[in-house]
Amino acid sequence: MKNFTIALSLVGLMAASAQAQPASLDDRKAEAKERFLALDTNNSGAVSHDELMAQAATRFSEYDRDGNGILLLEELPLKMPVPPRMQHRMDRMKDRAERRGGEAGRDAIEQRAHDRQPTRMKFMAHMDRDENEQLDLEEFATPLIKRYKHADINGDGTVTESEFDEALERGPRKRRGHGRRMLHGR
Repeated sequence: MKNFTIALSLVGLMAASAQAQPASLDDRKAEAKERFLALDTNNSGAVSHDELMAQAATRFSEYDRDGNGILLLEELPLKMPVPPRMQHRMDRMKDRAERRGGEAGRDAIEQRAHDRQPTRMKFMAHMDRDENEQLDLEEFATPLIKRYKHADINGDGTVTESEFDEALERGPRKRRGHGRRMLHGR
């Protein structure tokens, strides 16, 4: 879950704005359609890997202040965007605590939200696969590419709007063996 939350931070960076998560699946689909149309720059009805990488490169360059093709920790925003789903979940938890009238419960939820706030340090630690304390475009785009591959249901290298919608309904792919080491044959 932690890795998924950090990956969502990248999605938050790549989104035009960090808005609260819409309440219904229909609202999420409408928002996803807007994102899909923004990615489909040639209006072909499908998003190619090149279109995806062009968008990632554009977002990457917005943070690469010195234009050297490398993101350093200090180039990332001080306050990382909160992924919309995370914000929506925390808002619901706060509302429930208020309805129950428990000040202590609300305070605990506030503290939990603060502790889980995405930071540029957490983002860098998660994304920096080669542990050199800097990100290149490939590392920056890795979570987006994984989501793209997950959405490419028929494996043809492009994601159509219907594949995009189906991936939204299926949700994130769960990793096998998450949280524990897998020992084969033992």
